Parts: sequence; C-alpha cells; structure tokens
Amino acid sequence: MERLKQNNATAEEVTALLNQAVNGAEAMRAEMEAKKQAQFAAVKKANEDASAANEVPWTKEEMEMLIKAMKKYPAGSQRRWPCLGEYVNTLGLTTTRTKEECIDKAKAITKKQHEEIKKKAQEEDAKKIAAKLEAIKRQEEEAAKLAAMPVVWSSGEDRALTRALITFKASMNKIERWECIAEQLGLGMLNIVLTGTDGFFNNIG
Repeated sequence: MERLKQNNATAEEVTALLNQAVNGAEAMRAEMEAKKQAQFAAVKKANEDASAANEVPWTKEEMEMLIKAMKKYPAGSQRRWPCLGEYVNTLGLTTTRTKEECIDKAKAITKKQHEEIKKKAQEEDAKKIAAKLEAIKRQEEEAAKLAAMPVVWSSGEDRALTRALITFKASMNKIERWECIAEQLGLGMLNIVLTGTDGFFNNIG
C-alpha cells in the first residue's frame, strides 16, 4: 500500500491489485482442495483394493442363508444387520461374516433384485405394447376388408333412395342435395351412402 501511495496510484489501480490478490488466494485454495480430494480418493481406493484382496468369496450356502435372513429381518427391523451376520454364521463355517460384510452383500443382492424386477417389468410392458399394436393392426385389416366388400341394398332401401332422389332434385347444390338425402335416409343409410355407392352416385349426379 505504501508503494501505491508513493507512486500516486489511482483508485482503479488499487482495486485491480486487490482483486488480483483475492483471485490468487482463491485459486491457491481451490488447488489445495483438489489435491486433498485426490489424496482422499487414492486412499479410499487403496483401502477398497486391500479389502477386496482379503475378501473371502461367499459360498452358495452363505448366500442362501443371507437371503433367508433378509426375508426374516426385513428393512426396519431392530438390530437387522447384526442379526443377519448371526444368522449366516449359524452355518458354522470357518469364515465368520462381519456385520459390514453382510451389509455390503445384502445391498448387492437388493440392487440385483431391483434390476431384475425392472427388467422384467420393461419386458412385460414391451409385450403389452406389441399385443396392442397387433390388435390395432388386425382391426385395421378387418376394417379394410369390410370397406372393400360390395354394399348390397335391400329393396326397401332402394325405394327409400329413389324417393329421396325425386324429392331433392338434381338442380340443387350437389353437396346440399346429398346431405338432405342422407338426412332423410337416416344414420344407418348414411353409412351405406358414404361407403358403397360412389359409382352409383356418379351415374345419377
């Protein structure tokens, strides 16, 4: 600061130098924190590797006992984890499973079970979707077949259409004329008018 005063530094220069000092301190602190985290991660990994190297593989019998224990002592049970270890160790094997080992293995089993349930649900959803799509396809095919079938008019329907044609003259607007004819024939006849008589209509105008 004395040097700045002697050099008659401006307020802007003082502010810039102070910001530079602050930024430098923050950068140094961030670098130290990063090194600390890296060292922590390295130690953790080394411990995990050492633990894995010393871990005794679980036998089939131990896995079966642990699964039974997990059902007997579900989540929320008092002293669940110690009980799991005690239950597994009733096998009397040379290896005594600790609470921590049981916790890790139980979590791994639960995770695998959840993944299997999720996978099964996804497969069932895919089957349901495929079945729905197949049903829609069949319905569309049936509808196409019905649409392609020739429409057979009864004698009564013929007479009703003839009367409507006489009532509503060809001099009318074509769209309005067929709307009136369809209305007079009724909704059932309207379906026939719309689906099977294009050629007939074209011939009579």
